[in-house]
Amino acid sequence: MKRNVLFNVLCMISFALLLCDDTIPAIALSVSGGIAIAVLLSRHKDSYAFSLQKNNVPTDLVFCLTSVFAFANRWSESSKIKAVAARLGMSNTLLLILGAAALCVFSIFVFDGVVTAPKKILGYPFRNVKQERKDRMIWVVMTTLVILFAFFAVQYSCLNAVYEPFPTPGTVILANILMAVAAISVLAVFLGRKISFFFFLLILWVWSVANHYTILFHGSPLYISELASAKTAMEVLDGYHIPIDQVAILLTLLSWLLMAQVVTLPVKKRNGSGIKRFLLRTAAACLMMMMAVRAYQSVIKQYEIWAPWERTVARCGYYVCLVKDVERRQNPVILPDGYDVEKIRSAKQTEVEQGTEDPNLRRPDVIFILNETFCDLTFLANLETDVDAFGDYYGIDGAVYGFAVTPNTGGGTNNAEFELLTSKSMHLLAQEAPFTFLGREQLQDRSIVGYLKNLGYVTSGMHCEAAENYKRNVVYPEIGFDHVYLGIYQFTRNRYGNRSWLDKDNYQDMLSFYESNLSEAPQLLYLLTFQNHGGYEQNGEELDTIHVTGDYWDLTDDLNEYLSSVRLSSEAFRWLTEYLSGASRDVIVCMVGDHAPPFISALPVRSDLAIQDASIARRIVPYVIWSNFDADFSFYTDYASMTDLVPMTLCAAGLPLSPFYREVLDLHEKYPVRTREGDGVDTDLTIKRYEEDETYKELLDHYYYMEYNSLLENGEYLEELFIP
Repeated sequence: MKRNVLFNVLCMISFALLLCDDTIPAIALSVSGGIAIAVLLSRHKDSYAFSLQKNNVPTDLVFCLTSVFAFANRWSESSKIKAVAARLGMSNTLLLILGAAALCVFSIFVFDGVVTAPKKILGYPFRNVKQERKDRMIWVVMTTLVILFAFFAVQYSCLNAVYEPFPTPGTVILANILMAVAAISVLAVFLGRKISFFFFLLILWVWSVANHYTILFHGSPLYISELASAKTAMEVLDGYHIPIDQVAILLTLLSWLLMAQVVTLPVKKRNGSGIKRFLLRTAAACLMMMMAVRAYQSVIKQYEIWAPWERTVARCGYYVCLVKDVERRQNPVILPDGYDVEKIRSAKQTEVEQGTEDPNLRRPDVIFILNETFCDLTFLANLETDVDAFGDYYGIDGAVYGFAVTPNTGGGTNNAEFELLTSKSMHLLAQEAPFTFLGREQLQDRSIVGYLKNLGYVTSGMHCEAAENYKRNVVYPEIGFDHVYLGIYQFTRNRYGNRSWLDKDNYQDMLSFYESNLSEAPQLLYLLTFQNHGGYEQNGEELDTIHVTGDYWDLTDDLNEYLSSVRLSSEAFRWLTEYLSGASRDVIVCMVGDHAPPFISALPVRSDLAIQDASIARRIVPYVIWSNFDADFSFYTDYASMTDLVPMTLCAAGLPLSPFYREVLDLHEKYPVRTREGDGVDTDLTIKRYEEDETYKELLDHYYYMEYNSLLENGEYLEELFIP
């Protein structure tokens, strides 16, 4: 008995240390909790250490391997390991091996006890009652635990992004719990209680862990609409190192523990009609669905459609947000308040038609480059490095530089792609990845591609990754590109360490396509790069050409590799401009990053932010417009929105502007930064809130009315506002 207590205490302490943070209070709290749980488990007479041979062998082995891997992953670079190893006079590797082996042995005993003990613990209060009643009470307790865990798991999976992911109002918690119960009730109609519990917990485990990593790598939660981009996510996942962190470990352990207990629940053989039981379960499921719908309707009033997702998850609960995402998917284009076609019909036509007929009108070749994860982190954080990552980027003759706001934080390439090519804000779209749900009529000839084709341009779209990602193989032809270059076999693939699809190689391939299509007609080229895509643990330290001089914890290696990659992008862009400066044709180039890296939210925010709103600052990326001729940069500003860059480039090139592009530039002159939520920044860098500033709201609403009209598929579409 004493030996069993000692084993369990050691096991729980070891495991608690694995899960806890590095702070002393967290370690103390975890160790205390581990001792308490170990003593509780050890009060039973059974020797869990020897029951391994009877039951749970596969589960123990899986748990053992998971624990060892997590231990190695979290502690291999830990200062604690180095300090302890130095004191014991052994290498870090040897200490790590011994620690993992000990954890391996301990975890077998612990998990074996955890699997078998709860049933006895749950039955302890009912030890003096009849078996039938005892079984019924155990079912009640397990049902309560499953329901509470159903709420806890999905909320806790948002922990790495939401500081307080659990809603405080009781009505919100109740609404989310009722929605989970409704889902279990529907499963129970067809599978029965026990099997429905097991499958619900299995689905919940997979979904909550997937949600955790989706937030970690993509910057937004896993909703139904995100599943449309699942193939794209899998295509790029091999570039990431997936950490087995404490959130994933805890969700996995609790899920497995509950599933193990569900399997051992007593099942009473029932006599009588199966139809009657089916009807009773159906009635119960319908009742729970009705209650869940009423609860959802009461909570959804607090949902702010343009609030950051972190706020909506914390305020409304994950289940409410999940259902709201499904609801929004049915109407992906949002009707702006007060929309009336007559309000935009009177928009004055500019001198476009006369300009397009001018035979002396300059029509330079136009290149737009959306550079994957190209971001200047010093805008947000006080980073000090031994080499400037942007040394070759700035100071190019003929270039103007600024910062642009992207739709998303740490991800969302297709959203940025949509805003750049169409000059339309994500504000009116109810879900992510527009290319996956907008129809042909909403895309064809309603972007810069169709616009320049009307001016006689030959157009090309290109990206080196899989053609099926975000349906680009379908959308690029629909959007109007004459030539489409997609996929790995169209592009050169050199590597810098493990980082492939280098920007310079992309530029060389782009120029090859460009020169092969040369004719009297001017050209539009659009390139989406890939080099800077995560993850940032792919190269060895010897390949890092830039190093941060401060201590950024676990992010130090990521920062070194990321900034080294950005330096390559800077060098490649300078090379491109030097090459094009000798071209015989007029060329203008606009390059902008699509979003910041996913770890942007973990960086400390500098106190002297130029834009005093960290949620906006995390979405700021560099942009540059360069030309090999005397371009007109009268509309250039230090800051811009992604939607502004096309009309700004057209204006610099001396090309005619449609009424819609004029509308965008009018907004740009007064409020150069505008987020998808509707917040903005004026030329004095003062924050403007959509619902609080009437002048700003009125101008922005008129732009939204024009955008909504351009997304219509019926006869109300006013084509004359959007063509040259």
